[in-house]
Order: sequence, then C-alpha cells, then structure tokens
Amino acid sequence: MNNAISSQGSAESYIYVCNAEADKELFSKEVSMLSNAYFKLLIPEEDSSEQLSNERKQEIASCSLFVILLTPESILSEVCLRELAYALETDRPLVTIHEQALEFQESARIRQNGGHEILKYDMAEHDYEHNLLSLVDRIMMNQISPADPEAHLTDVDKSWSIMIAGWFIMIGLIALGLMIWLEY
Repeated sequence: MNNAISSQGSAESYIYVCNAEADKELFSKEVSMLSNAYFKLLIPEEDSSEQLSNERKQEIASCSLFVILLTPESILSEVCLRELAYALETDRPLVTIHEQALEFQESARIRQNGGHEILKYDMAEHDYEHNLLSLVDRIMMNQISPADPEAHLTDVDKSWSIMIAGWFIMIGLIALGLMIWLEY
C-alpha cells in the first residue's frame, strides 16, 4: 500500500483517499487530521492508465471507507471518476468532501448509495474538522451504516433540532397552562 499510515482498528481497516494530483497540497490538511486520529490511510499515486489496475480495484474493494475531495480538478480527473465509480460499484462506505459548491453529476448516485457528504465550504473550520473526524470515526467503528438516514446530520444540526423541539414543547405547555388558568 502506498503512503500507508499506522492504524486505528485492525490491520485490514483503512481509508482509501482519492483526490486529483493537483489537489494533493489542498487535501494535505485532511490527510494530516485523519492520520493524527490514528486512522490508516491509503493514498495511491495517480495512475494514468485507461483502466483501473487489478491492484487498484482490490485496494478500493477492500477499503473500510472511500474518501474523495471534490474540487473542479477532481471532477474532471478521469482517474478520480474511475475510482469513485468503482467504489460505488463495490458498495464501499463513502464520504465526499465538497471543497466548494459544484455541479457534479454523480452526487445523486452517491446519495442513493448511502454516501455521506460534507460541505466544507459551508462550515466554520472547527465545525468542519469535528464533523469530518466524528463521521469517519463512526463509519470506521461500524457505528453507522451507509444507509443511516441521520448519518448526514452534523452534531450542530442535531442540537438545533433538539432545541427547536424543546421550544415547541415549552410553548405547548405554556398554552396549556394559560387555558387551564383562564377556566378558573
């Protein structure tokens, strides 16, 4: 395995990192974050051949998680598109990190296959880092499945939902109290 970093979990458990050659510097922060969290990473060298090699297919099919950084370069990269298509074909757990808002034809297919999307461009840096590590950790520890409908919700989204539900309950109790008070 190219560029493998020591692991959390079993020796077979690793994250396949897919990004365009032009994005290696841009994605270095995520690589550092994930490796500092003791995840084993496989960061393959870009392969310019027309098809995925059997070795590359085996690496993708065996990964515990496939992570791709979506940028203008990666969605135009034939290599990235082939690797992503194979990850989808082999039903690998998938996380897409959107560096910026992009029109990407595979987004619907990724969501249909239970892929998780992180909109980096739409988050504060601290929230992004927390959400990425939390999501990857839950997937790697098999705490969520690719089809988990709440897996895409961030901790911030969940806390807002709980707070709003609490407000509705409180308003309902106040209204009930007023109705009872007015009857006496």
